[in-house]
Amino acid sequence: MTPRVVTCAALAAVGTFRSFWFWVLSYAPHYQADLPTGWSNLVRTLGAVTPSMSVALALAAIGLGAVVRDQGRDRAVFLLAFAAGSLLATTMGLQFRPHYFLIALPALALLTGLGLVALADLDTLEVEADVAAA
Repeated sequence: MTPRVVTCAALAAVGTFRSFWFWVLSYAPHYQADLPTGWSNLVRTLGAVTPSMSVALALAAIGLGAVVRDQGRDRAVFLLAFAAGSLLATTMGLQFRPHYFLIALPALALLTGLGLVALADLDTLEVEADVAAA
């Protein structure tokens, strides 16, 4: 409660409280898209963004699979919650403008890195299997 009161007092002190009230409370409900429009926005934006990120998305999918199979449950729960929270944050207002997906990039980077590690581990397992067979 105190941070809100301090923020409102500071905004009133500098003369911007009325603008704050408009953008946060008056205009925000009108910014929300309905579900069909939101779905259309998502499809349009993903169609524009996905081709340039296809390699990273494929590696992130591999990383997601590696996280799900991971025995370290604490790490898996954190990464899955972090990825889910990042994706959920892009849905606010159902507008799905391309820059909204920037908030998901840290989770995408972590999952992409885990995907690369999982692929490297597969290569290591194949070499170990070849050595054991020889």
